[in-house]
Order: sequence, then C-alpha cells, then structure tokens
Amino acid sequence: MSFTLMLLYYWAANRKHFYWCTKSKNQKNVGGSVMNIFSLFSNQDINKGVDKFRNTSGSVLLDVRTKDEHNQGHIEGSINIPLDRLEIVQDTIKNKETPLFVYCHSGARSGQAVDYLKRVGYTNVENIGGYMNYKEKVVR
Repeated sequence: MSFTLMLLYYWAANRKHFYWCTKSKNQKNVGGSVMNIFSLFSNQDINKGVDKFRNTSGSVLLDVRTKDEHNQGHIEGSINIPLDRLEIVQDTIKNKETPLFVYCHSGARSGQAVDYLKRVGYTNVENIGGYMNYKEKVVR
C-alpha cells in the first residue's frame, strides 16, 4: 500500500482526532488532542500486547470491533465493547486504574478508543494493535 493510501486510510479512520503534531514556542501541544503523524508507523505487536495482558494481574483485554467481527473470531479472554458503544465501558469496568489492553482489526479504532478512555479518566490504557496480525489460537 502506498504512503498516500495509508495516510488517507488513517485520516478517514481517525478524522475526529487527526492533527499534525505541532508545538508552540513553549513546547505545549497545540489543538487539544494531538495525534502525532508518526504514530501511524509505530510497530505495535498485538502478540506481545496479549502476552503482557496475560502477565498483568487484574487486566482487561478489550476488543472494540463490531459485534459481528468479534463473533467471527476473537482473542480468548477478551470482552467486546464496540467503539460506537464505548460509553458503556464505565458501567462494565468501574475501576479506572484497571490495566486495559485494547485491540481492533488494524489498530486505528483501538487508537481512538484509547484516546476516549484516557479522556474519561482511565489511567492505564494501551493500544496493542490489530487482530489481523494476531498469530495465536482464536475463539470462534
């Protein structure tokens, strides 16, 4: 996939929170929720993220894909709260210090979910990337 197509896809998936990472002279972020353009190229390894989830006591593996996507296959132990219904997370996971490991299909929606979860007060949230790169056994 060309860089331009990747950038367009990323922009479309994250259009509510897409900003070029700019700094003012005093090095404060400009524009509120700033998403660094270089985060597009960060190499999240969902397999390492799932291992970290399994080795973190009291953690939650959160799948923010649609219900249909989740039913087609998901990582064992994950709970499904689709991105468009993420506001219910506060009813499901009441302790905002709970370690949350978030995934979706490619990593874009989980990035949006992590931004939202941090805004509503969750303090230990990690985007572990995309299910499409998961190499272990899945639940169907």
